[in-house]
Amino acid sequence: MIKTPEEQLNWRNKIAGTIGTPQVQEVLEEFLAAERAKLTAWTPSTNDPNAFCIHRYVGRIEMLEFLINQGKSVTKPTENKKD
Repeated sequence: MIKTPEEQLNWRNKIAGTIGTPQVQEVLEEFLAAERAKLTAWTPSTNDPNAFCIHRYVGRIEMLEFLINQGKSVTKPTENKKD
């Protein structure tokens, strides 16, 4: 779906107003640190022979990194292209 420039700006502003705020970014960073700690502390066990826990931790880390990057990307100043 192709969005008009106004729709793109609207979407960017929604993201900037929610996950782009410094308070939300701090909370996401804290969650990311906690999930990374869980991942590094994980040990294989007979209760989890297929390592579902490690897949869950990696998925959470990827999701949090994506949200953090989206929030940071919309709060950066943009270049105005003038022809």
